[in-house]
Amino acid sequence: MSRLLTRSVLRVFSILFLHLIVANQQPVVAQSKQAYMNAARACLVKQDAFGAKSFLQQALLYGEDPVVLSALAEAEFRLFNYKQSLEFAYQAIALGEKKKKSELSTAEMAQLLRLVVETSKRSGIFEQADTAINQLAALIPDSSMQNMQLRIFLRETQAAVQDTFPVGLYPVGGDVNTAQSDFAPCFIGDSLLLYSSLRYLTGTDENKKQTSRLAITPYPPAQALRRSPSTLIENTINQPSFNTANASVSPDGKWMVFSRCLEDAYGILKCALYISSKSGNNWGEAIRLDNRINSPDYTSTQPCLSTDGAEGYVLFYSSNRPGGLGGTDLYKARMNQGRFSAPESLGNSINTEHDEWTPFYDAFTDTLYFSSERPGGVGGLDLYSIQLSKATEKANLLPIPYNSSYNDLYMTRSYGPKRHTLLVSNRPPAQSLDGSACCYDLFSIEADTSVNKALREITLSSNDYADSISGSGLTVSLLSDGDFKALTGNQQLNYLNQTFPIRLYFDNDYPDPRSRKSTTRSQVDTLCRNYLLRKDAYIREQSSHEQSTAIDMFFRDSVKGHMDKLDSFTRQLILRLQGSENRLTITVKGTASPLAETRYNLTLSERRINSLLNFWRSWEGGILEPFLTNGRLNITFIPSGEDATSTVSDRLNEQARSVYSLGAALERRIEIIRIEELK
Repeated sequence: MSRLLTRSVLRVFSILFLHLIVANQQPVVAQSKQAYMNAARACLVKQDAFGAKSFLQQALLYGEDPVVLSALAEAEFRLFNYKQSLEFAYQAIALGEKKKKSELSTAEMAQLLRLVVETSKRSGIFEQADTAINQLAALIPDSSMQNMQLRIFLRETQAAVQDTFPVGLYPVGGDVNTAQSDFAPCFIGDSLLLYSSLRYLTGTDENKKQTSRLAITPYPPAQALRRSPSTLIENTINQPSFNTANASVSPDGKWMVFSRCLEDAYGILKCALYISSKSGNNWGEAIRLDNRINSPDYTSTQPCLSTDGAEGYVLFYSSNRPGGLGGTDLYKARMNQGRFSAPESLGNSINTEHDEWTPFYDAFTDTLYFSSERPGGVGGLDLYSIQLSKATEKANLLPIPYNSSYNDLYMTRSYGPKRHTLLVSNRPPAQSLDGSACCYDLFSIEADTSVNKALREITLSSNDYADSISGSGLTVSLLSDGDFKALTGNQQLNYLNQTFPIRLYFDNDYPDPRSRKSTTRSQVDTLCRNYLLRKDAYIREQSSHEQSTAIDMFFRDSVKGHMDKLDSFTRQLILRLQGSENRLTITVKGTASPLAETRYNLTLSERRINSLLNFWRSWEGGILEPFLTNGRLNITFIPSGEDATSTVSDRLNEQARSVYSLGAALERRIEIIRIEELK
């Protein structure tokens, strides 16, 4: 999809009201096709895809026209109606190829094909996206580099959707979610939820439109709404003349920072941050933060007011202020007694030339969560995480179902004794307007319901669970060997590191059950195939349909999926070795479930790592053997035995838990974690 199209779709996220504020449309005075087209273009500039769609449908009554159909495809894309977007796009392409009077120009056709690539990718129709890239190559022969980049992004998405983690996302109950957008959740302790909603109306009876206000409700929301529905917070915060949204309350409950937004002369909302302190049970008068935070003529929004231990309060927020890396970037500033230091950018491991939004800093884990439109994700806006103490590293894409083919943002958690975690998404079953997937709902993240009952024995401290939450290794780029060879040496190495961790899972006590040896003749690929044949036996040992579903997902996505990754990695590892004289070092670590004693598990981990080495030695008749022998390829082993944080049963008479449970299966693995070049 073109950069211009991406910007036009996502720019309005600076206020997160999107095209969701739907004003009453003014009638088109000149009832002509061109008048409808002009009105539609004006709506698109204002981010009002609903209005644009309405006018374009009127223009289409004058007869099929590829220009109108192309615009409808874009409007439907902005409304996240991917199926309709693709239908209109293909109709436009078919008409444009018939050389009609209103045929699409080459540039317009190219933009339409990029839209098809993006929409197909988000719909999971990867072959269709590939075909559209081939059509682009034929249309513009000198665009090979851009097309290769599109294909790289496509492969990254295709790889990302292969790794899933079985947690459930469920719409928050009560009266929190409506057909209008509800977003920006913020916990006060663990029993109150403060959030933003576009359900409220402002203006005269003749010209009413949606506006955002801050509402509060007990959490979890009461089922008996008559006793405790959501209520608006005080007028010192919710002032009628502003759109008010994106509130963040400090973990100690003493301060609130939030956004107030007004339309400029062009009808575009611009936002500034305000602060209020708690006075008894009420919030005091709000004060606009100074121009160091609120850069004049630009937007500052989506605050997260957190703590940084001994350093006191720290404010994270998003802004399109000058001096950033591009679009909207994330910033932080220190706070003392309501006064803020000059903001500083969070740097280029978080900010990119693309837009970054909705920061949330988890002070307990030193983890920053944020959303971004950068390529290589699953859909539109995707959620990422990074530990700020490791801010020189690359941010991690969160796995499915945290991310989806729709927009996912506002990851947040409570700080009270009961941990609640929420995110915001417009994915189904989010409620919507006019049948469109336009609007945002709050979703709770649950690890102990539905499919996730299978995770009861895995705590949040489990390494595999934590790695999955952080999204490690989920930005894998499954390039073809030809595309890989076209990369430079450094690009190849960086690309290979994106595939990690590659996790290889083993049946209980394999290879060589009951052996005390640290070596084996088995190969990991054979062990994997035999393990996959045991899937039905594992499913029979599950005590519920939900656990059976989770085990089935594990064998499909984890056991087979990571073995497929190993095959792809090995082929391209050989190409890297053949293209350079430098030495490579690969680091592999292993863990085991705690059924046996620790020393035995350490030896078992060594056998599993040895099975990987046997696989590499025998690959394609021994093509890697010379590199292993002459020191060009070195393997560093870390056989760590059982997982020190495991809560999986270690009792032989509880095999349903100690052998066949998802928790035990996740721990029986080895991981390829990095590759380094020694010159």
